[in-house]
Amino acid sequence: MDEIAKSLERQYELGLSEIQSKKIDLVFQEFMREYHIPKSLPVKDQLLKFKYLRKALLVLTQEQVNKYRSKRLEAKSQVKIREKKEEERKLKHLRTEYKGVNLTNTQIQILLKRKNSFRKRIMDLNEQQESILKALNESLSNDQLKELRKIFEYQLHRRSRNLIESTKRQYAYLNLTDDQASKISVLEELEKKDRRKNGYKNYNPLQINQEFKEILTQDQFALYSKEQEQKKENHLEHLIEEDVNSQDKISEIEDWIKFQIENILPIKCAIRNQLLDSASETDINNIERLKERYDKELDYKISVKKQKHKDKYGSQIPNQLKLSIIRLSSFDISPSPDSLKDIDLNKNEFSSIQLDPKQETKLESIRNLQRDYNIKKIEEKIKSYGSLISAGRDKIIPKFYELYGILLLEDNPEKNIEKMKMRQIKHIDENASSN
Repeated sequence: MDEIAKSLERQYELGLSEIQSKKIDLVFQEFMREYHIPKSLPVKDQLLKFKYLRKALLVLTQEQVNKYRSKRLEAKSQVKIREKKEEERKLKHLRTEYKGVNLTNTQIQILLKRKNSFRKRIMDLNEQQESILKALNESLSNDQLKELRKIFEYQLHRRSRNLIESTKRQYAYLNLTDDQASKISVLEELEKKDRRKNGYKNYNPLQINQEFKEILTQDQFALYSKEQEQKKENHLEHLIEEDVNSQDKISEIEDWIKFQIENILPIKCAIRNQLLDSASETDINNIERLKERYDKELDYKISVKKQKHKDKYGSQIPNQLKLSIIRLSSFDISPSPDSLKDIDLNKNEFSSIQLDPKQETKLESIRNLQRDYNIKKIEEKIKSYGSLISAGRDKIIPKFYELYGILLLEDNPEKNIEKMKMRQIKHIDENASSN
């Protein structure tokens, strides 16, 4: 795994002993584990970093701590100098680019701040220009506004020209005219904007865009269609090759299911039974209705997945579909209550049901077991935590998510396991027979 102590020694020249190096590596490993596999969500990164920095500093002698802090201050000072130089470079560039507008120093600073903000989210050039106008508008004279609009017009023209050239290179085999490339680039920019708005759902870069028919000649469209079909065929061949080797992923989810059955499911079923023993008849009936809805929703999700797979790949890539079915059916032993979209999981709708402190403690213990399992599996596959990308760290888990998940279970582990197996048999066998 990661050896951060060697890097620290190179950077700070602390004279670390072998024992100190090992201890620092262990602290760093603990940090990376908690960073990538958090103990709770959302994660407060600054507090997490401070917590483990303190642990690492306790490994050092006072002399080493002083040296580390001195070099850190020096490094921060150098960073500030570089940032200042970079800001000056950007200001100089903006003064040149917007020379004709005669912006004041204050206006230039506003412009720089607004341009820096564009890095936080994807915006097209029109949106950026509107944002700049909004930031500067009240301070601009009529002459400045007139000159600024001229620059914006030139930027749009330059952007259009660049897109035309880029589109011609992308579709070099079609020998597009400037007019054709311009129309295609506009069309693709609009589609890109729609994809961002829809979260890139159902985006397929290999499909044949029928709107190209209105732009291309008949021969060009035939050539374009042939190229897209070839790309689709090559992509499918790659997926088929991957599918043959996807048994590892199936084994991975099966190991996870085994872990759930042996370590998590019995405890959750026991808590479920304790909760329902003292529940009112009204709440018990409502839970049964909830379970019926959940069961139908799970079947619906698998059916949709199967249909989409069939529409896209036919009977090909069977292992990938099998993997999806197994993963979704595992929600029988580890329910996902957010599948029921109309339920507010931050509210407990069951007046006679509440987790007590002892049950909360048990749930905390199995959460830790689950985390240990996840860490073990990840560390079996990676050499360095630096290769991991951590997502969803700002996710907030609804207050009663766990409670609802428990209430969706049957009263004993065997019933839940049987439910999962029957769902797998139904959908995997049904899929095999239809092919």
